[in-house]
Amino acid sequence: MLTFRKQPEIEHGIQSENSNTGYSGVAQKAWRDCQGKGYFCYVMKVEPDKQMYLQVTYYGRDKTIYMDGKKFDRNFDILIDGTVIAHQKLEGKLSESLIDICYEIPVALTDGKEKVEVKFSSSEGKAAGGVYGIRIINSPIV
Repeated sequence: MLTFRKQPEIEHGIQSENSNTGYSGVAQKAWRDCQGKGYFCYVMKVEPDKQMYLQVTYYGRDKTIYMDGKKFDRNFDILIDGTVIAHQKLEGKLSESLIDICYEIPVALTDGKEKVEVKFSSSEGKAAGGVYGIRIINSPIV
């Protein structure tokens, strides 16, 4: 699992723009997000001959944030090698704890590959994350 500390992010080739990290005392875990026209991405291993899933950990109460007089709805895209696989909106209506959401990665995006780029992208007035963990797995969580 990719965690948001310096070394694991470096090992996964972190790239970002308008991105922030922090630590949540409530969730007791580090997070990463991006705001406005921003992104953060990592290179992650996949199994080329299996159906793969992206498991992302969020805090269930994350919702719209206000910073420097601007409003950012947590409404963002998740991409694999430049292809959008999911649109996610966090509205703070889930559990008061960390939650995992699993996204199916189309087989065509991993076929014959050992690694893919996983990217979280936000647009003007939006925020991606906070993301508390990322894993690529070969069976969906239940």
